[in-house]
Amino acid sequence: MKTPLAVAIRPDPRLDEDLQQLVRCLFQRRSEGVLVPKVSVAADDWAPQEHECHDNVEVWVRSMPGTKHVYGFLHFAGLGTFNAHSVVEDGERGLCDITPSRASQLYPFVRHAGSPQLFAKAEAIGTLYYDFVR
Repeated sequence: MKTPLAVAIRPDPRLDEDLQQLVRCLFQRRSEGVLVPKVSVAADDWAPQEHECHDNVEVWVRSMPGTKHVYGFLHFAGLGTFNAHSVVEDGERGLCDITPSRASQLYPFVRHAGSPQLFAKAEAIGTLYYDFVR
């Protein structure tokens, strides 16, 4: 019987140590990622905008009591990246993604488990890259 190979990654060396550690943690937790269904929403004269997930969720949560802003990362395994992303959580549907997208498929969403400051730092960069160690 073959033993599975251990998978190791190397975060982008241009990231500071906090973000490199975040990438390692996200990679270790990648199996926790869930496919969050897309939901079309609008309110009065507002509609969510593509590529504006954090603002979209903030506006929606302010106008919809009982909903929660959930911070996390989309995992694009084939590209070796995690992208900062926000979704909505409510009691009826659970997690839902209100941000319009032209993506051809859903990608796993891994909740952020660190501080708001660390997420803000990751969000400012946008895409966190890693390579596999051979």
